[in-house]
Amino acid sequence: MRSAPTLPRSRRLIAASTLALLAAAALALLAACGGSAPTASDAPPARIVRADGPAGLVNTMELSATRLSRGDVLTITSTVENRGAAAVALESYICGLEVRDAETFRAPDEWARCAGYSQGGEIAPGATRVESERILVGGSPGTYTFRVRHLIDPAVWVTATVEVR
Repeated sequence: MRSAPTLPRSRRLIAASTLALLAAAALALLAACGGSAPTASDAPPARIVRADGPAGLVNTMELSATRLSRGDVLTITSTVENRGAAAVALESYICGLEVRDAETFRAPDEWARCAGYSQGGEIAPGATRVESERILVGGSPGTYTFRVRHLIDPAVWVTATVEVR
């Protein structure tokens, strides 16, 4: 099988320079037409965030969406995994999650909540605990940062950001 011919170094530099000039020209044309180039702030917030806790505990949180509208439901799924080599004693929520700083975009909901609060015990190496929370979005447009806690002891908080449009 033959490989594609390789350009000499001087031609590769010219090709790279030409591509850079074309990209700059495209951005200038876009700006002249009233458009704007995408920026880092245009990217949606992360749907999956994590926090490392003590003794190999890792709390990963997944959001159902990060760009929401009033009336949407945001589902937060939290997974605690023991990536350590030994069992770890802990206490975790069993019905929903503790969500702080979300009052500014959380609407009152009609969902029934369970009567349970937490469960203790140990989490073995490689084992996981999963819990979720649903938030009815009711806030004004804007970007909101909030914290979520699945583990009560040891306390591990995960921070996330959503955009309400």
